[in-house]
Amino acid sequence: ATMPLPAITRAAPAATRASTGASPLPRQNDFTEALQVGHTLVGLSVHPARPGRVQLRIYLAAPSGAGETRRQRVTVREGPRTVPAVRCGTSCRVARLSLRAPARLVVAVSGRDGGRAPAYVPALPPRPAASLVEAATRRMNSLHSYEVRENLSGVRSHYAYEVPHRLRYTVFYGSTSQETLWVGHRQWVRYGHGPYHLRAAQAPPVPVPYFAWTPFAPYRNAYVERSARVGGRRVTVVDLFGGHGPHPSAVWFRMWIARGGIVLRSEMFAPNHFMRDRYVDLDGPVDIAPPSSGARS
Repeated sequence: ATMPLPAITRAAPAATRASTGASPLPRQNDFTEALQVGHTLVGLSVHPARPGRVQLRIYLAAPSGAGETRRQRVTVREGPRTVPAVRCGTSCRVARLSLRAPARLVVAVSGRDGGRAPAYVPALPPRPAASLVEAATRRMNSLHSYEVRENLSGVRSHYAYEVPHRLRYTVFYGSTSQETLWVGHRQWVRYGHGPYHLRAAQAPPVPVPYFAWTPFAPYRNAYVERSARVGGRRVTVVDLFGGHGPHPSAVWFRMWIARGGIVLRSEMFAPNHFMRDRYVDLDGPVDIAPPSSGARS
């Protein structure tokens, strides 16, 4: 929460691969989305992504660790039907059902880290969205300034970015806060309403613009989930998977893309990492400058 760049957690092969060699992570062309079910990350993939009998491949990551994940039971409800998922590894579950998409599902996970959460599966086969995500990324990268209101696993932060290398971010801890100014190669920090202190005089310049999904291009399994509205604006909701290679990271994204490629909201899901961002004041006025006085080294 004190850096704009997310930690990219590599999924441990032993945790994500069943004893039979199956993986709960999505295959090419699967429709996939992530959910926060209680405190557990659930990656839900529909295989194959076409009407009829399908396999739901489910990835689990509980914050208590592999011991808790191993014990968790999972069910999937569609309308009046509830289907139990079969364990296929520590973090792997599989459920089979005839899916009448578009469908609203309810995923339930047992245990102290579990709970219930809704999932939405679009009409199958889903509409590809990689080009939409790429166009939205180009549009967002053309911004000269913007602000982000973030909730990262319960921790609230507020970021203000300005091209080329200026960032001000505040992390809120209960009744107090920590503010950091990052201008070029220099950083200052202050706690609450106290004075600024020079934290680093030769830090790497902050990359601006920066968005959480951009390091994960090219985008895999990018599909349109549904249409929705954000603040009265019509948006297209897109899900995509961020992992690459033989042992991909377990990381998913959801984006709310308005007309013209403007991203109004995004979510990032990874083990112990539930990040929800709202983008506001796009190309608006910002004031990010070194402290004029009162700064201490």
